[in-house]
Order: sequence, then structure tokens, then C-alpha cells
Amino acid sequence: MSLEIIPTEDENRFVIAIIGDEVEYVDPIKYISETEIKKMAVLRKVTNKLSFVLPDNYFLWEAKKAWFTFYKEIIATPIPPNFLRLFENKTKAEQERLMDGASLTPYQLCNLLFAASIKYGCTFSNYSSEKLPNGIEEKDLPKIAHFDGDNVTKVGSTTLSNGQIKNLINHRKVIVARFLDNKDGWHCFYQTMKGVSGEEKGATGRPHLHYISDKWGYSRADVLIQIKNGSLPATKVHIDLLEYR
Repeated sequence: MSLEIIPTEDENRFVIAIIGDEVEYVDPIKYISETEIKKMAVLRKVTNKLSFVLPDNYFLWEAKKAWFTFYKEIIATPIPPNFLRLFENKTKAEQERLMDGASLTPYQLCNLLFAASIKYGCTFSNYSSEKLPNGIEEKDLPKIAHFDGDNVTKVGSTTLSNGQIKNLINHRKVIVARFLDNKDGWHCFYQTMKGVSGEEKGATGRPHLHYISDKWGYSRADVLIQIKNGSLPATKVHIDLLEYR
């Protein structure tokens, strides 16, 4: 995980940008715990008015306490049984049936990653890709940008007009894919920017994830190549994301 503190034109305000790492075949409990503790410690430090007199270990201690509370809430969150049965089914048809009408909250998804490790010996991998619209290069981009109606807010220098920024936000292709691997195969839960905003064509109209596994007949390497190229492996499985912010 990388974290960047970005000043704004208002000297009294700043933006904190948190970017997730790409990781392969790690222990999900250890990785997510360490990542969240690091994030919480930094956020506490940059938002505490007394940070200049308090040692870093204080913020780390506070972050560990806070994460322990979150962790207990996560592992106490029941996982829908159909998701756990994914790891015990051997055919695509059975897995599609299990995911028909399925939904998850963020806490359930996180606990699923933990349970997959504990119960089924799965490792965790996280990959992402971003494809910009034609004619846009990374060097042209501001640090951060968003829009609300016709109002465009941006931080950092850019050669792009407000109209180009809106087009960029609307049409860039972002994919985030989480893999769970064990000796029996792999499972992939992936999302697109439009998918988690409920704007993906031909989908549910609600925030959602996609699911595929080795039972779809794809190799893991081929799926990863597709994701990195900004395309999506074909699947009709859509898992509604509830309570998603």
C-alpha cells in the first residue's frame, strides 16, 4: 500500500490518496491486517493536531487497537453458505447456481477472504489495471479529479480541460481482481469502476462483483492477461455489493 498526502489550493486542506498494492500468493489475514494498521496509523498521524509531539509508535499502537476491533467485527460477520460451498464444487454449472442472486457486504467479502485461507488453505492475490481513453496520457493527468454535475474539482497541474476530465472519468476502464488459490484450483472476484457504481451495461444496475474460477475453462495466466489488457473474462455471474460506499 502506498499513501500520498496531496496539498490543495486551500492551505488549510489536503487530500490523502491511498493506493492498494498488487500482491501474489500471500496470507490474506496477515496482508490485510498489516495494510489496514499501516493506513490507520498514517491517517491518525496526519489528522492529529499533536502529531508533532507524539512518537510514531503511539499512532501505531492506536491503529493496532482500532484494527483489532474491526477484525473482531469482520470475523463475527456470517458468510452466506453458498460462497463457502464454491470451494467444494467441481463444475461451472454448480458454481453458477450457487451465485445466482448472490450478494455480499464489504465485511462479508473480507471475512470470505479470511475463511478461504483458514478453511481451504487459499492464498490471496490482488491485481489491477487502468486503461485511459484514446489520446490521454498519464503525464497529462492531475493528481486527483472528480466532478459533480458540471462542477469539476481537480488537484495538481494538468493540460486537460474540464470537459476532457469528465470524459476521462466516465470512460476510463479500471479493473480490480482478487484471486484465491489453493491446490484444487483458483477463484476470482473482479470488479470494474462502472460495475461498483452500478453503471455497467447489461448488468443489474446495482454495485456488483463478477466471479469466475478455473472451472470456466480459462487458465489463470490467460485471465490475468485479459485483465491487464483491460478486457473482461466472460461470465454471467453478478454478485450484488450491499452497503457499498
